[in-house]
Amino acid sequence: MLSADCQKGLTDAVSTGNMSPEIAAGARIAALDRANASASVIQNAVGDSVDWAWVAAIGIRESGFRNLSEIGGGAGLGYYQITNQTGVTSALAGNLAWASNWVAGYLVSNMGQIGNALGLSGDDLAIATFASYNRGAGGVIGDISRGLSADSRTTGGNYGSNILNLTKCF
Repeated sequence: MLSADCQKGLTDAVSTGNMSPEIAAGARIAALDRANASASVIQNAVGDSVDWAWVAAIGIRESGFRNLSEIGGGAGLGYYQITNQTGVTSALAGNLAWASNWVAGYLVSNMGQIGNALGLSGDDLAIATFASYNRGAGGVIGDISRGLSADSRTTGGNYGSNILNLTKCF
């Protein structure tokens, strides 16, 4: 049985459009199954830098854990929809080990910037770090400094808290 946090995370993350409730539930579980099937690749790629569940959760949110180009023709690439990064090609973004390591490094860098600038810790730092994957560290630092939440200007207004919920699935 999935925890309530995990279920909420999957519901918020996996777009199911006009699917029936049964088919939508299957689509959500399929995304989780794809991430779990890739656990060893992600774990080996990220090592001890971050919890592998953080990276897997971002993959679920960004692509349903599929190697895709961004729907609608945007610039996002691969499992993690890596966008506008110097030297990142479609082939690299689609290489799960390389992309997982890249995401882990990005999160570590952003966590350091956010922690140093704002003195956050625990779930507050985790949510801000996750939100920065969507908004950038500078954007999240600026929002929080202005009294807004870390999620206030992320896609759906819930990116960081959604990733935190998704980490409870692993």
